[in-house]
Amino acid sequence: MIHYLLLFQFSFLYCLSVVIGLVVYGSNFDGITGWLYLFPLIVLPIIHKSIYPFIARGLAPKWRSLILAMGAIIGLVAYKSMHFAYWDEHSSLQATMVSLLGVFSYVASVYGATRVRQWQGKHSMAGVAALLIIALIWWYSSIFPMLPLFAVSSILAVAILWPLGRTTTALQYQLAGKLPTIIRPGYLLFILMLDLSLVVWDFQVNSQWATHIACAFLMASVGYYVVSKLITNSNRIWIYGLTFVFLMNIIAGVIWPFWLLMLPHAAIDGLLLGVLCRYSIISHSGEFQPHRVLAASFIVVWAMVFGYLFYANLDYVQWRVVFILPYLLFLFFLKGRQSSL
Repeated sequence: MIHYLLLFQFSFLYCLSVVIGLVVYGSNFDGITGWLYLFPLIVLPIIHKSIYPFIARGLAPKWRSLILAMGAIIGLVAYKSMHFAYWDEHSSLQATMVSLLGVFSYVASVYGATRVRQWQGKHSMAGVAALLIIALIWWYSSIFPMLPLFAVSSILAVAILWPLGRTTTALQYQLAGKLPTIIRPGYLLFILMLDLSLVVWDFQVNSQWATHIACAFLMASVGYYVVSKLITNSNRIWIYGLTFVFLMNIIAGVIWPFWLLMLPHAAIDGLLLGVLCRYSIISHSGEFQPHRVLAASFIVVWAMVFGYLFYANLDYVQWRVVFILPYLLFLFFLKGRQSSL
């Protein structure tokens, strides 16, 4: 299970929490401090494809423990001031420590991806458990908003003592139904995270947004389990799920109080996110590629940023449905065309 946590923690704990910190609690881009945060958030995901093979090959056991230990210590130093004080956008020390934690978090995720790939996904319940733990972390974040950064540090520390486990040698893994070719994982992830981000930006400094993110990852574990155990290759879950998300966006614009729909809205986004996590790491050839979850962190960051831009211009916030509607119509068209053949 720890290797799935290592795989997910960079995208779903580190990147999410730092973006929230920069937007909700302040950022200073007039100096160097604000720009330091952007290196792990934007640069690392962009160059991921180029540096992933080198990092994966260079993570020998003798270096693994040292890298994880350094990341855990840096994480504790970075989080200490936020727990006992506040997010200080002017602090160069905080920016440096958080940025360094991001680098070690990324390297740890690469290690997690290599271990999950070596397992060939046999322990599907480990992925479910990892998403449940992430949901629990976000739930506690309603009390301590930056707790995910401490959780990243803790995951790295636990991974030092976790046994490596047995691996398999085959590089092909067959899931009960791979992701259909018409589904674009990156675009779907952008839609879901854009939708989920609006809950965060609506609550702002009221950390109840953490409860909704926790609900989303709780349902993500359900979606991950359903795909692992029950569902075969089908487009229906995407059609039904995106239709529901589309309708929720329309209804939220006309009812009052709109916050009544926030939890079910987050739950559906999370359910589809879990399905996407399980499906997207299987290539169309059947090869197990968990590092694609890591590469998606760039999409997570930009979806949150686009969500904030929509929220900052409330007259246009309902126009976010334009990201969903064309894709949904495309799915309906292909479903009808396949049924007529």
